[in-house]
Amino acid sequence: MQSAPILILGYARTENIWKMINLVNKLGKRNLYLSLDGPRNEVVANAQQKLIDDIKDSKIDIRIRRNMNNQGVAVSVISGIDWFFSSEEFGIIIEDDLHFTSDFISWCEWAGEHFSGDDQVFMISGNRFIGDEVTSYTHYPQTWGWATWRNRWKKLRPLYSGKPFQISNVFSYVSNFWTGGTLRILSTVTDTWDILIAKYMKENSLISVLPPRNLVSNLGADQYSTHTSLEKFPIAFPIKNLSLDSLKLATKESSEIVSNDHFLEREVFHIRYRHWFSLLKNLPLILYRSRLNKRLLRNDSIEL
Repeated sequence: MQSAPILILGYARTENIWKMINLVNKLGKRNLYLSLDGPRNEVVANAQQKLIDDIKDSKIDIRIRRNMNNQGVAVSVISGIDWFFSSEEFGIIIEDDLHFTSDFISWCEWAGEHFSGDDQVFMISGNRFIGDEVTSYTHYPQTWGWATWRNRWKKLRPLYSGKPFQISNVFSYVSNFWTGGTLRILSTVTDTWDILIAKYMKENSLISVLPPRNLVSNLGADQYSTHTSLEKFPIAFPIKNLSLDSLKLATKESSEIVSNDHFLEREVFHIRYRHWFSLLKNLPLILYRSRLNKRLLRNDSIEL
């Protein structure tokens, strides 16, 4: 099984980033990447510089990229993934608020090889919030620890330009939730990045492969959280061990995928009937859907 490159996307949780780097280094992983958003204040700037100095002193082989200025979540994550896939064909992507074990890395490497030729699979996820013992699937991205391929990312990436913008199934409150949310992202009203992926995957019947057991946990709300303010499900969802020797691979049954989709819509994304109005409420933002792309084009970063 081939060792997969790993990208860590970070900002201010430098102690956790250092733990991640040491874990993957002990596992013998060599293609490591670290992308840091620029600091907003001197405290974060000093913490980032200490991390960079510690990495250099440790002699760990890792490529480091840092934004010159603070770009926010969306621009930092998207541009960091762009940088990663300018050099790699497949890789694991981890943000700095996560906790994982070696089983997550092994799962992504195994699944990356197994599903590489299946174009319906957009990503491999480390998350499993319902059921266990066999692999499962959903049409939604599960990005608390995930992996994908350059060719999948390249198909998605032009959609962040906001042109063309597709509005579909306006009579569905679920569809309107994702369309309205995507307009908020593209117009930079909401500073996040993965809602657009959910819209893209759902509309194109693409899937995330879920492990038999949960392999990654979000550390939860802290002073650096952008969108997480409460310790609620599935924050801090417990991690379980996974043996690839006893892995059970499920078939892609449409009924199970729909069931998983409904669970995530209800319990994780909290989509309700009232979100039918999300499209109507956010439709004027279509006039400003190129704002995110303009920020991406202006992104300033250096490789250290």
